[in-house]
Amino acid sequence: MEENLYYKDVIIEASGYTVTLPAAAAAAVLVIVTFLFAAIFFVAFLRERHRFLERQELLTRALEENVKISQAAEMAKNQLLFKIIHDIKTPINSILGSVKMVREHRDDSKILLQYIDRISVSSNHLMHLSDNVLDMSKLLSGRNELKKTTFTLDKLVEDCISVARGQASGQKIVFQKEYRQISHGLLFGDETKLRQVIINILTNAVKFTPDYGKILLRVTETSVANGRVQCLFEIKDTGIGMSSEFQRRMFDPFERECQQPSKNDNGAGLGMTIVKEYVDLMGGKIEVDSEINKGTCFKISLILETREPLIGQIAVLEEKHHDLSGMRILLAEDNRISREMTSNLLEEYGAIVLATENGKYATDSFAVSRYGSFDAVLLDLVMPECDGITAARQIRALKRSDAETVAIIMMTATDSERDLHAALAEGVDRIIAKPVDYDVLICILQEAYAQNKDKSSALPKEF
Repeated sequence: MEENLYYKDVIIEASGYTVTLPAAAAAAVLVIVTFLFAAIFFVAFLRERHRFLERQELLTRALEENVKISQAAEMAKNQLLFKIIHDIKTPINSILGSVKMVREHRDDSKILLQYIDRISVSSNHLMHLSDNVLDMSKLLSGRNELKKTTFTLDKLVEDCISVARGQASGQKIVFQKEYRQISHGLLFGDETKLRQVIINILTNAVKFTPDYGKILLRVTETSVANGRVQCLFEIKDTGIGMSSEFQRRMFDPFERECQQPSKNDNGAGLGMTIVKEYVDLMGGKIEVDSEINKGTCFKISLILETREPLIGQIAVLEEKHHDLSGMRILLAEDNRISREMTSNLLEEYGAIVLATENGKYATDSFAVSRYGSFDAVLLDLVMPECDGITAARQIRALKRSDAETVAIIMMTATDSERDLHAALAEGVDRIIAKPVDYDVLICILQEAYAQNKDKSSALPKEF
């Protein structure tokens, strides 16, 4: 007969003690222990699964947030491109329309001048817009830094007002400048960024100031200490003003108040953002006081270093007569229209110009020319076969003394620090930005000609 194990007693011996359990009780204990272990394992599994699901949810949320951020960035980029394209098309449309009217009224000088003025204003606006977009790009990429130079306060003010007057062409607006307690006319700071700040505010004032209104630019010295001066720049207009609600967001990108349309409200909404960023970068402060229909006043406080005028240095730049009579210029520009325009304009002021289409031809022309044939070399930076920097290096390397002394001037549309430093390192004397301000170019050429005129006056003037 088989033995029934279920009813067999279980004997447990441990530490000298003997415990006898019925088989059923032992089985129950085993089941309980097994159940406890299973319960503990199951709870641990549930906890781990819960943690896994939490991590999964967090990861999913993070991915969703990244997708939203990417979509928002893409949308912002598309909005930016849309605004830029729209704002570029506006002055281009004006230019094309004016050109069409010029062709149709080529015999009426009065109408011609009107449309030529419109082309000039639209071109200046297009340039201003492109500058703002480039400046904003630098700010967003973190590539902006201060570039300090010595500058004249009065010339800075005059140049800014001149740009604003050009923007206000056809509007009956009175521009005023005022100096208070100014004892230092020569300053040291980032003139380019300060100029951009003032011009952006002035041109904004032009947009929202009606005919017969006034725009005032006032500069005050508020304190002087240890070679530094604190200057307060105030730009005040009698325009339509701004609401207090808009003033809280006026420095945000693309913000424009539409409470009342302006005659020239076609900007991208970046100008005031750049103003705030540049003022902060220069360590200054900006305040705004405005009220609807009562005008606006911007106050910018900056600390600038002072400079003593050097012997022979002109504190206030007088307007120069443009005259390049007899000056011999070697020009390298690959764009045919730009080459012809530059060449024709320089010849209008009396220069003798040899125009080539790239740096290689310019270098070859200089190399085979008679000694002293050129007073200046004008090079574009980016050209096929041989760029401006390479051409400058090759000209300076020629075994002739006039290659060492001739003035080399570079025209460039780039703002790359590497390119600009490379150009200066290869012997370029001056760099001028594109689109070229021909008044500035002619002044630079006049200075270069004056320096070489005495020693080159006896040299041949034919190519």
